[in-house]
Order: sequence, then structure tokens, then C-alpha cells
Amino acid sequence: MKKLLKNNKGVSLIEIVVAIALFATAIMTSTQIFQMAMTGQRNAIASQNVEDNLRYVFEVISKEIRYAQPEQGDSCGIGMADGVLYYENGGILYFKNSKDECVEYSLPADAFMIKRGPDPALAVTPNEVKVSDLEFNIVPYAANQQAQVTVKMKVRAVGKDIHKSEMVVQTTITPRYYKN
Repeated sequence: MKKLLKNNKGVSLIEIVVAIALFATAIMTSTQIFQMAMTGQRNAIASQNVEDNLRYVFEVISKEIRYAQPEQGDSCGIGMADGVLYYENGGILYFKNSKDECVEYSLPADAFMIKRGPDPALAVTPNEVKVSDLEFNIVPYAANQQAQVTVKMKVRAVGKDIHKSEMVVQTTITPRYYKN
């Protein structure tokens, strides 16, 4: 029995509490770092998704505006006789495309819409991307100068507030039609 009393190398309650506290702190820190990395990754994916969709939208409208044709006699019925580009209140753009169709770009809801000819308007942006504040600004033809249209819009990814990626994008496009 005396041998047992001489060997009193046990662990006290304070030592156990300190060890558990250090272990819990290490686990909580590593969990928080992992959570921050996941949040950053989700934000990057949301931003990349918005950028990819906008790249597509700008490619579509750039190509169509570059090949815009002059309107002869207001066949589209919107008062753009003898012009190439026409807009109303900065939010709707009208022109005639290379297939001689009347084209309208607008933002009736939260999606960028294109209406070609008599067909119904179609959304170019997916449901995961919401567009707001669509603006068109046209610098009209002048003597020996090309007309140009500047397209500006505010877009954001749909989802949780923490993952919404909002950005304002702008591009300027000139039609290839040259008026002397």
C-alpha cells in the first residue's frame, strides 16, 4: 500500500480543464478558418457567375449593335426614321439589325430582355442574375463621326445576402454603318 501512495503522479482537475480549453480553442479556430474559406469561395463563384453571364450579354448586344442598319422610313413604327440607333428615356434601345428586324433592348423586370421583330421578348440573363438600372446613352452621328451607344447596368447575383455579388458594368459600342 505504501508503494501506491508514493506514486502520486495523477492529473489534477485544473490541468484537465486547461487541456480541454486549449483543444477547444484549436478546434474552433480551425473551424472558423474553414468557414471563412468556404464563404470566400462562394462569393468568388457568385462573382464569376455574374461576370460570365454579363460577358455573354455584352457579346450578344455588341455583335447586334455593330451590324445595325439605318432605318428607312420608320418601318419599325417608333419614330426613328433615317437613323440607326434610337432610345427612350435612357432605358430602352431600338434599332434595326442585319436581318432587317426591328430590335428592342429593355428591362421590364429584373432581366435584360431582347425583342426581335414580332416575336415576344426573351430574357438574355438567367434567373440567377438580376439586372437593375439599365441605361443607354447614344452619341448621335455627327459630320464624319460614328454614332456610339454606351450601355450601363447594375447587376447582382441572386441568393443569400452574404453571397450577393453586385457590380456596375459599362461598355460602349459603335455600329459599323458609317454615314458621310
